[in-house]
Amino acid sequence: MALIEGLLKGIVTRNVNGDIVKRLIAADAVLSTDGKSLEQHVIDAGIHLTATEKGYLTAPNAAGGVAVLDASGNLPSSLIDTSKYPVELTVADISARDALTGLADGAKVFVEDAIGDPLVAAGWAIYRYRAATEAVGTEGEDGYVPAVAAGWTKVAEGESLDIIHEWANIQNRPASAVADIDDAVTKRHDHANKADCLDKLSVADGKLKLDGGDVGEVRAWVEAVTDVPAVWPANVHPAGVLFLVPVA
Repeated sequence: MALIEGLLKGIVTRNVNGDIVKRLIAADAVLSTDGKSLEQHVIDAGIHLTATEKGYLTAPNAAGGVAVLDASGNLPSSLIDTSKYPVELTVADISARDALTGLADGAKVFVEDAIGDPLVAAGWAIYRYRAATEAVGTEGEDGYVPAVAAGWTKVAEGESLDIIHEWANIQNRPASAVADIDDAVTKRHDHANKADCLDKLSVADGKLKLDGGDVGEVRAWVEAVTDVPAVWPANVHPAGVLFLVPVA
């Protein structure tokens, strides 16, 4: 303003008779308080506002305008999209979370003691609020995404992490189908004679053995002998009976 006033005084003035007269003064002859001439002032774009910049100033705290800090030097809360906060509210427990009202869709709440949630064994949890049920998802790269009901969805917790895996997406999984594995588990069983019989079965020389002896070999269960043998007869079963027959 001082520069403009100085310019006007240099161009229009009064003479000794009080008449208004014009004076032509070269642009480079008018100096401002900072020592710049009128010509330098005009061509200095750095000290002038553009039309766009003027528009910013005419719409403070509004779309297309500048943000004006509050008395504490912070942005007004009305200019902050709280849905982008990692956590917007902190409450003591699940009951306090359920009592919240007026929440925006996508609001996130930190619950200090979330054991009121059946899926939380102990500690804190973070929940995301949905104002309405989301539409059913579609099959994509990450698999089928089901519809999500309105209300609270747990997104994190201090005690554990809930993960749902599909069998087909597990690396290094067994080659057998799930149904076949379930069938094998259903058919598992124990044998009461495991130690006395099954554990004694073996195969040697292409023959089935029971406790070292051939299974199915022909052996006598009862045999008559005239004297006590030094070695049990090979033709008599180890569990057989020998009868001593007196010599006539």
